Amino acid sequence: MPKPNETAFENHFCHQLEVAGFDKRHHKDIAQNLCLHTDELVEFLKATQPEKLQQLKTEYGQTWRSEIADKLNKALQSKRLFQILKDGLEINSQIHLNLVYFAPAKASDTRQKALHLKNRFSYIRQYHFESGNQHGTTDHKKSVDIVLFLNGFAIVSIELKNIGTSGSYSEAIKQYLQRDLSLPVFTLPFLHIVCDNETAMMAASFGRPPSAEDFRPFNKVILRTPENAWQDKKEYPVHYLYHEVLLPESLLNYIETYLYSGKHSNWIFPRYHQQRSVRRICSDIAGQVERTGTLNLRYLVQHSTGSGKSNTIVWLVQNLRNLHVNNTRLFDSVVVLTDRVNLDGQISDNFKGAIDSTGVVAYTDKTSGSNITLKDALQKNYKVVVSTIHKFSHLKDLENQTGKKICVIIDEGHRSQEGNLHEKMTDTFDAGTGDELEKLAGDITKKVYPNLCFIGLTATPSDLTLERFGRKNEKGEWEPFDVYSMDEAIAEGYILDVVKNVIAYETLYELNYKYDSEKEYPPLQIYSALKKKAFEDDEVIKEKCGIIATTFKKQTANKINGLAKAMVVTSSRLAAVKYKLFMDEVLQKRGLKYKTLVAFSGTIHHNGQNFTEAGMNAAVLQERKLEEAFEKDGTIRFLIVANKYQTGFDEPLLHTMFLDKSMSDPKNIVQTLSRLNRTAPGKDDTLTVDFTNSYDNIIAAFKKYQKQVTSHKDARPEDLYELKNELLKKGVFTAVDVEECLALYHSEKGEDAAALYAYLVFIKKAVEAKLDVEERRVFRTLLSRYVNFFSYIRTLFHIPQGELHELYLFSSLLYKYLDTTMTAAELEAEMRHVKLKNYDISKVDVTTAEEDEDDGEGGEGSGNNGGNVTSVSKMATVAEVVEIINLRFQEKVSPEGAEVIEGYANSMALNEELAADIRNNADKNPEELYQKIIKDKLVKYYTDYIIKNNPLKYSELTDERVLSLVSKATYQMLRGRLGV
Repeated sequence: MPKPNETAFENHFCHQLEVAGFDKRHHKDIAQNLCLHTDELVEFLKATQPEKLQQLKTEYGQTWRSEIADKLNKALQSKRLFQILKDGLEINSQIHLNLVYFAPAKASDTRQKALHLKNRFSYIRQYHFESGNQHGTTDHKKSVDIVLFLNGFAIVSIELKNIGTSGSYSEAIKQYLQRDLSLPVFTLPFLHIVCDNETAMMAASFGRPPSAEDFRPFNKVILRTPENAWQDKKEYPVHYLYHEVLLPESLLNYIETYLYSGKHSNWIFPRYHQQRSVRRICSDIAGQVERTGTLNLRYLVQHSTGSGKSNTIVWLVQNLRNLHVNNTRLFDSVVVLTDRVNLDGQISDNFKGAIDSTGVVAYTDKTSGSNITLKDALQKNYKVVVSTIHKFSHLKDLENQTGKKICVIIDEGHRSQEGNLHEKMTDTFDAGTGDELEKLAGDITKKVYPNLCFIGLTATPSDLTLERFGRKNEKGEWEPFDVYSMDEAIAEGYILDVVKNVIAYETLYELNYKYDSEKEYPPLQIYSALKKKAFEDDEVIKEKCGIIATTFKKQTANKINGLAKAMVVTSSRLAAVKYKLFMDEVLQKRGLKYKTLVAFSGTIHHNGQNFTEAGMNAAVLQERKLEEAFEKDGTIRFLIVANKYQTGFDEPLLHTMFLDKSMSDPKNIVQTLSRLNRTAPGKDDTLTVDFTNSYDNIIAAFKKYQKQVTSHKDARPEDLYELKNELLKKGVFTAVDVEECLALYHSEKGEDAAALYAYLVFIKKAVEAKLDVEERRVFRTLLSRYVNFFSYIRTLFHIPQGELHELYLFSSLLYKYLDTTMTAAELEAEMRHVKLKNYDISKVDVTTAEEDEDDGEGGEGSGNNGGNVTSVSKMATVAEVVEIINLRFQEKVSPEGAEVIEGYANSMALNEELAADIRNNADKNPEELYQKIIKDKLVKYYTDYIIKNNPLKYSELTDERVLSLVSKATYQMLRGRLGV
């Protein structure tokens, strides 16, 4: 029976490589300075270019091998090895060696196919990178478990670990970092893999200095069910490496269409979900066309922020532009539409890095220095055309390309920050105001396009987007073609979970209305206007600025190694102007050396002055661009925005958001809060401070796109004490143990470190002796929950030094010792997934209501705070609406209760008995009529309705103040409907 150790794992891995077509080779044949297996290269040249090899030998005699090495060394001074493999090696003006042959695009190209089959794939097990150790005993610090070669060139290095014997993948990462990573075996390959039996990480190249962050997750399945569960059960969970990723054809495909230079002379390698989506789309398109002979195809790719959509688009283009069906190139052109106004950004930079051939890519945007139109680019047969969506006003340019097949990739991932344009732009796919962008999406689904294929990429698809671009699953539900969810991006560490830390402020206040007017307006119009006025009130904004300054200083300023920044999202441009003025004033009074920037469009008239974004920022920007200054100037810590920078703004140092703009649209909520989720060194959490009482909306919005979201709105600070008691009840440690451990922990005596370790091991033994496996898991979970709760709560409240502090330190120490295979990094990663609870920590005398016109989300029936009691009435006076607002905010009810109240109000609107009572007594005093006749009937109907529809909410909804509020509001609504 084979033993489950690293040797067995390595044996299996290498066997699978041989099955895939790799030949085993020996280390002694390697030229160390180039990590080159010369004999393999020679055999490849003999099989594919014998005439050139003979010419090389004739011209250079016995030095022909060293001539190849010299030319290779010289080429490596300006190119990466994967580029040299693709381009070939120039020996002299007469001799050019091809170093690899890719698969032919056309199956009929038999010559290319024959050459392609002569590529030589090999591997060396235990590759020793220090010559003195080539034939000695294995030294894992001086050898790599497996190195893969293509035609003699090292292209991949692999370090394996077996969980339970040689450690986890994190131990393999440590080994890499202990080595001299400037050696050829670490600089020439385009991929370095570390993996244990379950988890894989990869590095394309190493930073200077190298760090563990160079390795990123490279997993097939994080949170979803494997595609072939039975097959996966018979294999190591990382079998996809040797069954998919490292197959000879996959490696060739990476070199041919995926690898290109990125920042700092490094290169980009596709993550698993990126290559999966590209492979699936290309395969499906080819299959559909082969079966039907036509296009008219639509695909939706839902990839989270942090998924690398810009790179995915580049790789889609690279593979689609060369896609062949039945020996014919399928697409004449691939068009990329992006809603980034300035194409001199990430997408164009990526294309320039990936496609360096002139005449291949056209940019139809003046800001990129191009005057070419989409129509011109297509007529001139550019293979790739990149255009901004706002310049793409209709589909005629594509429809009129007679006889041409075109793939259109629509990128929703980047948004303009230019105010006027951005305010007019709507979701690329969603219906809205009927502008050109949504007309584009509407037209796509209304017509048949036999020559077009559409691929949409978005992180937050709406229901309409799913219907227009998605596909129906077995349950009849619309779903995307390919998904990389927020949960996966969070689990892999590419983004942070922004829902974990949300502080919800109550934002209730009463309005003062003294003007006597009986003029009637639609209630929602009044409601929106009142809400807007409240959010622009000077005293209210001043009070919030004080809270912002305090919160930032205590909870944010020291985050991300003291570099953390904040965004203040305001409800209107006037509010943004006031926030800028008052924040600067508050910061100066408190002696805080922080600077602010404000972003809004147009000109605002306030207190007899005209305010513009440029004018208000002039002293801080000093002719710099706003984005650049906010990123690089450490003194600028606040960005105040009004309808700008809420989408498409990627600033990793953004840690905290102060939300003072009511939002109800799930997509808008997710996109706005996702400004915080970018990762950065030293950034391990985020914070959202909500002034709008939108916590329920936030949770509901993220649940639409992120399954691992739990609302803990009803949590109490007493949970710390409850957790403490639960831990002590397990009987594995006592308060005395806590005290003695911490005494050792704080001791300055060197020998006490050993004593502390021994004490913790003693407690660990108690855990193992007193608790079974399941109880141990529960115990560890309780410890981690306590640590996380304490860390969160102490950011909100001052917790006096004492038993809670002591238990926090003790729990942090003990947790690490309960699983000896867990590293500190793994501990930190696991604890991040523990959901934290939210507390209403303060009250601010400000109200929230439905969206106003600035938000672009309003409209009748969009309210969500406490039920839409007021929206039932067709007309009302300002005084009546103010009264109802004030009454409903004097007593809060839960969201479920609000739904009951709204249902009751709607049912009363149809009650003919009450309507008759009001009409028949139209001449009586309204208040007298209410008190003597209507009130009792309303109360009876109300209580009956609750008992019938939600009896669990009876005590909450029949509270005297709630009962009075609902009855009076319903009465006013009925009178308004009857016009009396």
